[in-house]
Amino acid sequence: MILKSAVVRKFRSIEDSGQVRFEPDVTCLVGKNESGKTAFLEALYRSNPLGRGAGFQELRDYPRRLRNRERAQIPATVPVTATFELQDDDIEAVWRQFGPGVLTSRELQVERTYANRHRLTVHQLKVAQARHLLLKAGLDPRLADGADFDELLARLERELQRTRLTEVAEVLRELQGRDLAAELGVFLAGRLPKFLYFDAFSVMPGRASIPRLQSTPEARLTPGERTMLALLRLAGVEAEEFTSSGYEARRAALEAAANEISEEVFEYWSQNRQLAVELDVDFASPAPRPGEDPPFIEVRIRNDRHRVTLNFGERSEGFVWFFSFLVAFSEFRDAGDVVLLLDEPGLGLHAAGQGDLLRYVHEQLARDHQVVYTTHSPFMVDAAHLHRTRTVEDVDDQGTKVRNDLDGAGWQTVRPLVGALGYQLLRPLSLGPDTLVVDGPTELLYLEVVSGFLHDTGHDFLDPRWVLAPAGGLDGLPVLAALLGAPLDQAVLIDVASGDRLVRSLVQRGVLLPERVVSLAELVGEAEAGIEDLFGDAVYLRLLAAAGIGKPSLEEVMGPGRLVARVERALGYPVDRYRVARTLLAKQTELLPGLPAELVERFGALFGAVNRLLR
Repeated sequence: MILKSAVVRKFRSIEDSGQVRFEPDVTCLVGKNESGKTAFLEALYRSNPLGRGAGFQELRDYPRRLRNRERAQIPATVPVTATFELQDDDIEAVWRQFGPGVLTSRELQVERTYANRHRLTVHQLKVAQARHLLLKAGLDPRLADGADFDELLARLERELQRTRLTEVAEVLRELQGRDLAAELGVFLAGRLPKFLYFDAFSVMPGRASIPRLQSTPEARLTPGERTMLALLRLAGVEAEEFTSSGYEARRAALEAAANEISEEVFEYWSQNRQLAVELDVDFASPAPRPGEDPPFIEVRIRNDRHRVTLNFGERSEGFVWFFSFLVAFSEFRDAGDVVLLLDEPGLGLHAAGQGDLLRYVHEQLARDHQVVYTTHSPFMVDAAHLHRTRTVEDVDDQGTKVRNDLDGAGWQTVRPLVGALGYQLLRPLSLGPDTLVVDGPTELLYLEVVSGFLHDTGHDFLDPRWVLAPAGGLDGLPVLAALLGAPLDQAVLIDVASGDRLVRSLVQRGVLLPERVVSLAELVGEAEAGIEDLFGDAVYLRLLAAAGIGKPSLEEVMGPGRLVARVERALGYPVDRYRVARTLLAKQTELLPGLPAELVERFGALFGAVNRLLR
């Protein structure tokens, strides 16, 4: 079975979440802090928890603002309704047990009340179950043709009076004495997926008392201690008495378990591969608190680069979370249908580490399990599969709302999605050096249009292998380098001289490689120059007029400095540079023929300088 949708009502900050659809593999809930993401996940978990999960509690979970006036109806209130879809193996199992045609729909609905009573609704045909019993008893199944359940009972009574067959009497007695609907419900309830919830509180501590783990009921252990207990179970030593005489055997078993988890972690952990997990058992230390007696299990992380070990709890939050989750999940890896609910996974991870975790979710977890996770990080949003994303917002006077699309979602809620899309667009730039980083879309248009014209007229043009990418000026280069890695291996076209103080600073800081920089100012022979300076004053004034921006005279724009700055001084208002470039694109057949030779020479020199940087 797979989880298809769910509605959460009257649970903490949620009055009515709306119906939330889930993908068959991965669903991502995006929202800012305190939007209700965790509340939604916890309500879903309590509907059918795996292992030691607690149910709903009125005092803790019911919305406080409603509790007094709705106290009488709270026990019957349904905080979560989940809809599941049966898969082919579920249908086959039902047919084997109850006969074909029993189910009239693949969907079933599960509710759990605040009194922690389950209700399962399934669309079924009781007469089909009865037909199956007739067949098993060796009777003619055509007795059920065209009849509902009550009519079939009447037919069997008439058949019994006519034939006095023992088989008919037994089937009739069985149908009258059994609740076939309840039996089917119990059978399907046993096949429902369980929910495994994991959050920051489930992370293993660096040290724990083994007797406490073994003797304390799991419900009274902290979530982190329960994860530590899972590690003991993985090692196969959780039920044995730890003694100093059995130290070597116990430690060997624990190390084997740690190695098993570590191998899986480091298959996806790219941040630092020189780490190793070490386990030890301490018999000597006194009990720090009542109930926490020795021996203690201690988890340490060894860093081979720095040749030092640190307690597990003192390591990077990201690595600790990753390792702890795999330990907790190891208990239930083969537990059948399990839906994984991960609250803010990778919160302490660097962007690259979050990428590792997202890859692990898609390649490993989602292969056998549905995964639902919450985040507010753009690096935990898969921009290539935005259909998996749901937005979560705390709406005034309505409480938490979960939307299946972006309609109506606020800007702060969708910002991680915008960031994910931006990162997705930038990532291809890091695939190779044949990317020419330019200031903005204006430069991109001019280069594309003029290069195409020069190509058609037999002059030097921009090699088509170049991919043009706008960066937003010199100020945008450090950001681009931070995203793609410094120094930038891409070629960079700048509008100031390469000896400029800011450019020298970028080179010294390791943002730019000087041999990959092409300066427009040096090509023009000025202190600074923009792409417009390659056109020359007369041609650019023609473009201005064609764009309807203004008609300054040549005398008005003469002087030192960049051409656009001189034009703006003459006009008295700023120039929309992109509008001029767009005009050239739209009217190129009219404006490009008859370009002066010096313009062709300047652009030819630019394209030659850039093309020489191709590898």
